Amino acid sequence: MFEGLFRRKVSELDTSGSHYAAQRRAIIATSKSNETNTNGRIFDFPLTTLPIFGGGATNSSGVSDDPRTMLQVPSVLAGVRILTEDIAGLPIQIKKRSSKGGWELDTEHRLNGVFRKPNPRETKNPFIKNMITNYLMNGSAYSVIARKGGLPCQLIGLARQARPRIPNDPATTDLFYEVYSPYFGSLDIGVGKSRGSKARSRLVSEADLIKLTGIKILSDSEEYLSPLTACSEVVTLAAAIQYAQGLMFRNGVAAQGIITSKKSMQPDQIDMYQANLTKMLSGVQNTGGFAFMAGEFDIHEFTGSKPIDMDYTNITELLGRQTFRTLRIPLHKGGFEDKDAAATVEEQNIRYVNESIKSMTNPLEEQFNDKLLMESERDTYRIEFNYDSMFTPSRKDQFDMFQTGINSSIINPNEARDELGMPGIGEEGELFTRPLNTGTLGDNSAVSQLPMTQTSSNEKQDTKTKSTTRKARAK
Repeated sequence: MFEGLFRRKVSELDTSGSHYAAQRRAIIATSKSNETNTNGRIFDFPLTTLPIFGGGATNSSGVSDDPRTMLQVPSVLAGVRILTEDIAGLPIQIKKRSSKGGWELDTEHRLNGVFRKPNPRETKNPFIKNMITNYLMNGSAYSVIARKGGLPCQLIGLARQARPRIPNDPATTDLFYEVYSPYFGSLDIGVGKSRGSKARSRLVSEADLIKLTGIKILSDSEEYLSPLTACSEVVTLAAAIQYAQGLMFRNGVAAQGIITSKKSMQPDQIDMYQANLTKMLSGVQNTGGFAFMAGEFDIHEFTGSKPIDMDYTNITELLGRQTFRTLRIPLHKGGFEDKDAAATVEEQNIRYVNESIKSMTNPLEEQFNDKLLMESERDTYRIEFNYDSMFTPSRKDQFDMFQTGINSSIINPNEARDELGMPGIGEEGELFTRPLNTGTLGDNSAVSQLPMTQTSSNEKQDTKTKSTTRKARAK
């Protein structure tokens, strides 16, 4: 898809003003005619971009920055896996505004099934994981909303970038996208003639597209950079060092000098000596050994810096640290020694959620609430990720926390048991209680009451409903 774009010379592009975005779109449109059907690959790049030196956009290190090359760097692969697995593991909850104030979990809402299994091929975990991976490697990720009777019924992730299309009518300000997927089938997706057809390419409106985008390059374009693609020099340099290390092990040692003979030799003798010398010097099994060759030879050692003298280990670790800082992942998650003594591991995890995880989940939450909920539901319902699993205390700390919450009338015993994965204890577990030795200052009569208030008939009905819901969730 991008083969024609990456192989063009920089001098052919006029990077001044708004002409740059128009030229980029024209090049993409030209290269589109040569692209092949990838049948839903995650990354839509031609095979010519796979070699480490060639294809993609080449950096100063000489290494291309296509996704497959970047994922060969261990720190990049580790960072991408940490982010995708952490975000994909977060539960997506639908909450309803309570008549008593606050929000209550709604397990009966129709969108619970959509999030549990977005489409017939994926459950929530791989669906979210693929979206975050596409965002990190390409700078943007897209999913199309399929509707039935106007209500969302499927979410279909796109393997290719969605291309914006501006209507010819100047009075129309809406933005449409050309999207492609082999899984559209006969679903009610798209606008105009493409809607409901079996075509793989459709034209969809902004309201039917979930998109996660990075740094926008130009205001009049739809090109985005992710943290990895924006700092591709660091990533490709790590790939180049990794490649150089592999060559050093393959060749045994780097060239340290040249050996000359003091007497003339026949070609077969030269081949024999060369083979013997190579056998003695090549391979890690000869490390630390001595080489001996009969005959009169002179050894001329190369002067200056040598590749073998370069401290590749420290450079690789430094670049790995830079990659994790770029992705805003705590260094201890990558196995690096963290010298930031000012912050504890718990404080680093809180910063990790607020600065890194939420930078991707908050835009998704906003679009879920805006495009998946009906207009009449937006004031009474909300969709959000639950981050509790990111902060899992020890069992003792959990018991202490829930005990404090129960004594403070923040939660009731059944809610605490539900969080611990335990069944409820009946209707009495729905009551909010407080210790007998506490009460309102100056009012001793309240001390003798165990329940906070007299339970009304409506509250009893709410208690039975909650208990039934918990039993259903437990099953």
